[in-house]
Amino acid sequence: GDLRTEVAAWHEVVHERGDLQLQQRRTLPRDAGSRSSSAVSTGAPHGRDAPDPPQEDLDRPVLQELPVAQERVGLGVSLGPHDDAHALVGHLARDEADTRRQAERLARHSRERALSDTEAMAVARNLRVSPQKLNLLAQLIRGKKVSTALADLEFSRKRIAHDVRKCLESAIANAENNHDLDVDDLVVVQAHVGKALVIKRHTPRARGRVGSIHKPFANLTIIVREIEAAAN
Repeated sequence: GDLRTEVAAWHEVVHERGDLQLQQRRTLPRDAGSRSSSAVSTGAPHGRDAPDPPQEDLDRPVLQELPVAQERVGLGVSLGPHDDAHALVGHLARDEADTRRQAERLARHSRERALSDTEAMAVARNLRVSPQKLNLLAQLIRGKKVSTALADLEFSRKRIAHDVRKCLESAIANAENNHDLDVDDLVVVQAHVGKALVIKRHTPRARGRVGSIHKPFANLTIIVREIEAAAN
């Protein structure tokens, strides 16, 4: 609220300054520039030898400078009395935008946890296997205790079983280190598969045709939960 009020006040100061400058330009005589140029060209005295300006020019209202105190604004920038007020308004607007972005970032990181206190999760992304083949191993470990699931993956003949085992071990480590859960009571409650990117390649075929080759990738999400009762 205070920052918006100060920005609005400086906008009014900028507009008043522009109106005074326009009024000064209108009050100047039209031939003032020609007289000054003719005085230089004809050798009239100028500089220290130039006469004092007439009293009417001295009585003309002159725009006062706008001193800006760095401590009052608190922007971390040094604005002198001869700086334009537009610079101050720009700094205030940028400072307000930075504050808003920082508040949004903190709110995004401080959101509530999606899982319960007795659950932990691990995600393996972009595994080089089709989702259909990866789902066979997800069905193999779903609903089992983590010790049994690790043993089944250790002796599985599937190529991707090694990566699935690593994902399960990561979920167990998250449960033990981040949430202080008992490893002996952990059960795989969820193991679901999702599609990822698909790399498309081509191969030549007969009669000048082209055959397409799809190389799919898949994502795996494993959620373990601490359950005291033994799982079947």
